[in-house]
Parts: sequence; C-alpha cells; structure tokens
Amino acid sequence: MMKIEIDLQDILGDEYGDMESLANSIERQLVDSIQANLSKGIQNKVDSVVAEIIASKVAETAEKVLPALVEELVDKEYQPVGRYGDKDVPTTMRKELLKVLTSQMIYKSGSYSSDKNFFTNSIDDIISAKMKEFKTLFDSKVDEVFTKEAFDYALVKMNQKFKMGEVK
Repeated sequence: MMKIEIDLQDILGDEYGDMESLANSIERQLVDSIQANLSKGIQNKVDSVVAEIIASKVAETAEKVLPALVEELVDKEYQPVGRYGDKDVPTTMRKELLKVLTSQMIYKSGSYSSDKNFFTNSIDDIISAKMKEFKTLFDSKVDEVFTKEAFDYALVKMNQKFKMGEVK
C-alpha cells in the first residue's frame, strides 16, 4: 500500500514560513478573483467608451476638415515625376481628372464587351431602354391604328355584302 502525505505548510505557507488558514486562503483567492474580474470588466468598459469617443471625434473632425482639405488638394499644383525620374509639366488634380474623364468619354464600339468602356456601356444601356420604351409605344399605336382600320374595312365589306348602304 502506498502512502501519500501532503504538507499543508507547502500549500498554505508563504516564503517566510507563515501559515495561512484555509479560510484566509479561500477569502484571498475570492478577493483576487473578484478583483481580476472587476478590473477586466472596467478595462473593457473603458476601452469601449474610449473607442466610441475616438470614433465620434474622428468623424466630427473629418466632417470639418475634409471638405477644405479636398478642395485644397484638388487645386494644389504638383509636378509629376515619371518612372525614370524625368519631370513632367506641373499640373493639378483637377486638370488630371478632367483629362482622364475626357479621354474616357469616347464612344468605343467593339466586337467584344470587354472592348467597351464604361461610357460606351452607359450610352448603350440608355439607348436600349429608350428604344424599348419607343417600341412599346409604337407597337401600341400601330395595333390601335391597325385594329381601327381592320374594323372599318370589315364594316365596309359587310355593308357591301349585305347592301346596307354607306357607313358614316
């Protein structure tokens, strides 16, 4: 039979040899656990409140600063530098945007849809919608006129067949 001995001095004693009672040990561990949980909860609450405040202040500052900053950046002159360090003519973001938009606003029809740019696709979509609208209206008018003429023709033929006279 094997005998196991546990020396409570090793478990409940401190480094100076003072022994802590079981009640004191449980109380200390409970206090440490509660303190750690409260500390963690308080830290999480502080973190969330600070994050909310930072987010609102950043959004508020962005609303105030960004319009003026964007306006300044769009009109600020800069000198583009090429791949090998050669300097181009000074320009602004507004001029470059205008140049790019103007170059893209060219109707390019091609055999493949990948050949078309956004401008071409937009124009094609608008034309397609308008043509569909026109076709619907045209078909309804043609049907209306055809139906009226067909009825008039049928009435004239019936009158001729039955010799009823002229229809006014």
